[in-house]
Amino acid sequence: MRLKSNTILLIAVLSGVLMSIALLCYLFLFEKNADFPMPESGRIIFPKLSHSDMSGRIPYISFFDLATGTKNQLTLPKKYFVSDIRTEPSGNFVFFASDAQRIMKYDPSTQKCEKYLSVPVRRRIVDYALSANKSVVVTVGVSAESSSEEADILIYDNPQGLPRSLSITRKMDECCDVSIEKNGNLLVYETSDSQIVLFDIEHGTEVISFPGLCATISWDGKHIAYSDHQVLCIFDIALKQHTKTGFSVHLSPIVWSPDDEYIAFYSKSDLKYSDTEVSIYSLKHKQAARKFSTSECHAELAWIK
Repeated sequence: MRLKSNTILLIAVLSGVLMSIALLCYLFLFEKNADFPMPESGRIIFPKLSHSDMSGRIPYISFFDLATGTKNQLTLPKKYFVSDIRTEPSGNFVFFASDAQRIMKYDPSTQKCEKYLSVPVRRRIVDYALSANKSVVVTVGVSAESSSEEADILIYDNPQGLPRSLSITRKMDECCDVSIEKNGNLLVYETSDSQIVLFDIEHGTEVISFPGLCATISWDGKHIAYSDHQVLCIFDIALKQHTKTGFSVHLSPIVWSPDDEYIAFYSKSDLKYSDTEVSIYSLKHKQAARKFSTSECHAELAWIK
């Protein structure tokens, strides 16, 4: 009888210890999550190519809703060729290149789509970026001085006006990315030899350059996110300091959230984009906050409200 009583007592003590450990683990995880807020609003958008229309003209753009954790679609008023999806600092509108010479502006709240700007004849759009008061477009075309195609950066102070060419000395090609901070003063572009260049538009001077790919400047102009040998890195502009996050980047582009607190990027992909994963990195906590898988991505990303 004494042995049975001791066994019961031991089981009771062990049960209490285990319950205490479980409670401490719960409190630890709860406090950790409370200190590490997830992005709970906004939409990560990407194009979905129609299998029945291999031309790439699509009636909608797919997106992942961070609030509900579900995938949905932004319906376009008609079928467009959609490439180079971008947004602007407010995160309210979606922009995309509908052909080699036009950029379209789409309002998800009204489902209206209109031409935003067009590039000069004999030039074609390679990449572009939008600030609150400027549009920056990288184009490729045949110049008057050369019979071969050359890349050029055009600045639009007014989307309906004529652009001015940005005077740069480094060589670019049609694989070069460009981004701009919300005030339109600092520009980041890539060169044909895989150098990332931070450029001061107002003063027409180069601030700094370093090797990397897929670079994008934050809306507040404080950081540059980029890929170094397929690893996500952050460059602090004020401190001139590079940080490797340890997270893999498999496709361009890398995009910032409208509040500059998070970065979205493709962390996994195959050659046919049939198995892709998008991760969301927290700049403050230096961790991957969320991720989702999809078979619909086509190497494009944008973050809207």
